[in-house]
Amino acid sequence: MASRKTSSRAAFLETLVPLTENYDPAPGVRQRTAPLEVTAVMGPSGVGKNAAMDVSELPIVTAVTSRPQRPGEAPGNPYRWFYDLEDPHDAAELYAKLDFRLFVQAASHPASKEIYASEPADYPREPSLMDVTAQEFHRLRKQQLFARLTGICLVNPSPQRWITQWLGRDSAKPAHFRERLDEAGQSLITCIRDESILLVVNDDLEETGAAIRAISEGQTPTPASQAEARQLGKEMLASIAEIYPT
Repeated sequence: MASRKTSSRAAFLETLVPLTENYDPAPGVRQRTAPLEVTAVMGPSGVGKNAAMDVSELPIVTAVTSRPQRPGEAPGNPYRWFYDLEDPHDAAELYAKLDFRLFVQAASHPASKEIYASEPADYPREPSLMDVTAQEFHRLRKQQLFARLTGICLVNPSPQRWITQWLGRDSAKPAHFRERLDEAGQSLITCIRDESILLVVNDDLEETGAAIRAISEGQTPTPASQAEARQLGKEMLASIAEIYPT
């Protein structure tokens, strides 16, 4: 049975969801992001986004989150602050910043409802990378917050490698596993269908980092590489139906 604190925390997260729906930053925030060049890196959980971004050696947009800090995880990259929702000050600050639209972007995780957000100070002045969902990328592009926004989606060379890599994090399936698979499916569908999103196969970490850097600097992958990556994305998508048949 969930504790009262856990139930209270979950209820508070639910109150934040409407504040993230159709989130649009305040005019003063937009003014600060207008000159920036950002490359958004997306893909399903477990595909290796954070490791590939680190290897690229490009500046990374840090963020804040309401999710609990994981063992061995230090503030700084990619999250510089973990809001403790059991702390009234932290909870009030997070609510106020969402309500007054002081974040650049803010999203509620579809499964866990945890908040992931970034502030103007989190964005380097030079071209940088940020980790977002495919759905959040579309919203950012529509809002035209940056001088340039490029989208990259990572896929793995095989569905088996993806699932093993993801589940290898824990001895048991991650929390909200079914919901996170659904989110992964939506992410893959978006990446496959949207040809403006450039796909990169994360087979070799060093090569993936180099590819991210090249795209961030304006290079365009070959049509053949994009066709291959989209086919791998379709195979990953098909594997979700095999794990949880409808």
